[in-house]
Amino acid sequence: MELRRRALSTIFMALLVSLSLSGCFKEWTFEEVKDWYEPTGETFDECMKLGHEKLAEGKSDKAIQHYRSAMSMVEAEYGPDDLRIATAADEIAHLQEQKGMFGSAEETYRKALEVRSRSLPPRHHDVIRTKKALAAVLRKNYKAEEAQQLLNETKGKSAARSGDKGKRSPRRKRATRKSH
Repeated sequence: MELRRRALSTIFMALLVSLSLSGCFKEWTFEEVKDWYEPTGETFDECMKLGHEKLAEGKSDKAIQHYRSAMSMVEAEYGPDDLRIATAADEIAHLQEQKGMFGSAEETYRKALEVRSRSLPPRHHDVIRTKKALAAVLRKNYKAEEAQQLLNETKGKSAARSGDKGKRSPRRKRATRKSH
């Protein structure tokens, strides 16, 4: 009797396990699984392209991940002064700013400006554009004075003149020719 009960119990347990496992297997469609596997880029350009695609899909966090991959990939291979780092940093900072992450955006724009300032002349349009973007974020971070200094730099004004609000330097009179 005991042996028979054990055998039935074993068969019953095997049947329960079999039934529970059979319900686990399902055929998945591509649409159901496509988000499980995130493609990764092999090059800077591929990572940036994937970031742009994720951004177009409305997935800004995924886009930031791809842009960060692009940054670290270039920095590891070419060093910290490669301008592509600033390009990716600008993309990240812009997204951080849109998400209201002004502290992170400030830090990332500073990284972009640092790279660009080491590699480009001070009046280069990319340096000026990054300074303006950083100034906008600094204002959002309640750092208006620093933001104004950056904006003055973009206009070619010195920091010493930033305190002279409303004062203009005297204009020179244009020399005119007198006809004899």
